Amino acid sequence: GLHSGLVDVMIGGPPCKGFSTMGNRDEDDIRNILYFNAISYVHHLTPQVVLFENSVGLKSMQNGSVLENIVRELEVVTDPGYSVEWDVFDAADFGVPQNRKRVFLCAVRDDMEFTAGDVLSLSIDEPERCLQDVVDVEDRFDSQTSPANEGRQLRQDTALRGIDEPSYTIKADVPNSLLDSDDLPVDSITDI
Repeated sequence: GLHSGLVDVMIGGPPCKGFSTMGNRDEDDIRNILYFNAISYVHHLTPQVVLFENSVGLKSMQNGSVLENIVRELEVVTDPGYSVEWDVFDAADFGVPQNRKRVFLCAVRDDMEFTAGDVLSLSIDEPERCLQDVVDVEDRFDSQTSPANEGRQLRQDTALRGIDEPSYTIKADVPNSLLDSDDLPVDSITDI
């Protein structure tokens, strides 16, 4: 029952697993073409703003042609048309205690008083936060000596760094990371 004029903002993105360089990147993953479904909704609903988010690996998938194709598919939407821009942002720049770079692609309808470039020209004024800003740190949870880090001293694939830095990107499949450790009481996580 949805039709043009009912949706102002459309936000989403295809699953990132096939695009991500952090795991077993699979160019043939069928989920990699789900953006076509989302774009068909843009054609049908003509929202004022479209925002897609995905892993930074989207930029290099098939030598950049996947991202180029998404941009092109949004630019061919007409009546009204869209301005389309994309950029890469790191969550750490917005107060999240984790380095997590993501591609954000924005399309703004041509009849709006702002453009996709305006949406993506964010001023970053959040101070960098580190793990100790959100975890009640005690000596036994020191990233150097924590049981969660035994034998894997500060390696990137464990998603651990020093407690006084933002963490690396925390992967869903990393067992026993500092923030998922049985040794870390849940009540030590503070509000962000």
